[in-house]
Amino acid sequence: MSSYRISFPTPVLVLAALIALNGCSIFAPEDEPEQGSIHGVVRSETDSSVIRGAIVILDNEGRTDTTDGSGCYRFESLDVGEYSLTFTKDGFDTEIVDGVVVRDGEGTTVDVSLAPYEEETGELTGHVTSATSGLGVAGAAVIINQLGLSGTTDDSGGYTITSIPCGTFSVTASASGYYPSTNDYVLIVDDQTATADFTLSPELGGEAGALRIILTWGVVPYDLDSHMKTPSVGGRMHHIYYASRGDSADAPYVWLDIDDVDSFGPETITVYAARSGTYYYFVHNYSQSVNQESPDITTSDAVVQIYDANGPRETYHVPTTGSGLYWNVCEIDLTSNVITSRNVIQQTEPGPSSTMSTLPTK
Repeated sequence: MSSYRISFPTPVLVLAALIALNGCSIFAPEDEPEQGSIHGVVRSETDSSVIRGAIVILDNEGRTDTTDGSGCYRFESLDVGEYSLTFTKDGFDTEIVDGVVVRDGEGTTVDVSLAPYEEETGELTGHVTSATSGLGVAGAAVIINQLGLSGTTDDSGGYTITSIPCGTFSVTASASGYYPSTNDYVLIVDDQTATADFTLSPELGGEAGALRIILTWGVVPYDLDSHMKTPSVGGRMHHIYYASRGDSADAPYVWLDIDDVDSFGPETITVYAARSGTYYYFVHNYSQSVNQESPDITTSDAVVQIYDANGPRETYHVPTTGSGLYWNVCEIDLTSNVITSRNVIQQTEPGPSSTMSTLPTK
């Protein structure tokens, strides 16, 4: 059996004794990290009530906390330095607080008040009128299709829809006994009132091939006129316009329902019975024909809508280029149910013959 003795030099023994007496490690102690905390209360700006369930984000570290029933939140064990806090809650505006200083051994208080979220909204107003009488349509429904918000016209055909979120929307007007009409580009701007007017065509009956053409436009030119040249009906071609409005019950079975002379329209031509051959439809800038200083038809924002017994058939928007007094819109063969688009601005009168060299003044 062997035994071993380990001896230490005297200085080592002395150091060991000192360590034992002081209860210390032989290694130098590490410094404690300098840390603090952030805490506070989240309230409503309107009545100072506490907000439960608000999310507080410590942006520097990605840590989050959620306010309790007293609106309180807290972040512990934060290194000394500057922090940013983000406060969010559904129904309230987001609040960001920068430059929050954390000091060693201290708690930093950051109380915030969140403002209720106020959605940017505008309103929409306008009138719904009949294409054949020009009078307001009472009880028509106007619906913002993407939102389901709606209004109903009063006795004069007027309507207003309020508190509409900002954006571009499709809006439809409809009423019993009329074909619906849709505007796909209604822009709602914060704290402003947009206008959207609608002209509704009464439903068509009678013989097959019945057709209605509705012209609307903007403020200027003040007077645009609808014109239609018929095929031979009752032994001759008929030119339907403000001075020769036609007949709904006899040849040419075409009638100019309305002649509008002070902006917007509508001007409406209805074909009550189809006859073989081509119908020519065009728009004349009457204002410029009597006053050369009047704006071009290309600036009019004019729209032509064509309806048949099944409802909306074609829609044409006036070209924004070209020169001339005439907007040649289309040619129509009702017996074969074909509409041939032209949609050009031109200097010469459309159709097979010139009948507008001298127009009656209004």
